[in-house]
Amino acid sequence: MSSLWQFLVWLAEALDPINSLIGLVTTFIAGFTAVLVWRESRKARRWWQEIRQCPGQRPAILVLDLLAGQNVLAQVENFRRQQSGLKDIPDDRIIKVQREEKLQPEHMPELLKELRSAANTLMEAGADRIHLFMAAPQPAAAAAGAMLANKPATLYHFDSEQGTYVNYGPLRLLQ
Repeated sequence: MSSLWQFLVWLAEALDPINSLIGLVTTFIAGFTAVLVWRESRKARRWWQEIRQCPGQRPAILVLDLLAGQNVLAQVENFRRQQSGLKDIPDDRIIKVQREEKLQPEHMPELLKELRSAANTLMEAGADRIHLFMAAPQPAAAAAGAMLANKPATLYHFDSEQGTYVNYGPLRLLQ
């Protein structure tokens, strides 16, 4: 038992510096990784703020008004006139998709065709960013977001507490 004990003591003494070295290296790597993640998150936040403020060189507006009994076009016009990047957009780069009746599931295929056509019309007109003003039920909003996710689009949604539209940023993040 004495020789086993001596072997264990020798093994502990031999491995102690190695364990310390491994601990230091692991701590260094974890700290370096934390700094990299922090820098990337700062960069992503800065990019998000910049893209929210940039209207584009040739911006366009797409108004999706699908709530029955509400007309949000006047609200959008008032908001647009107050924003420096949006007030100079010509009328040929403003498209409104509007429905007077309540949206039903059977209306979705026609709505999606109209929405796709509107987005393509804006892109063909040379728009480099679509500013999407949305007043729609959740299924239509999700479908519109999915359809416009591959186009440079910025989402605006009416905040009833603030009484104005709020820029929620781009629909697609950088990959």
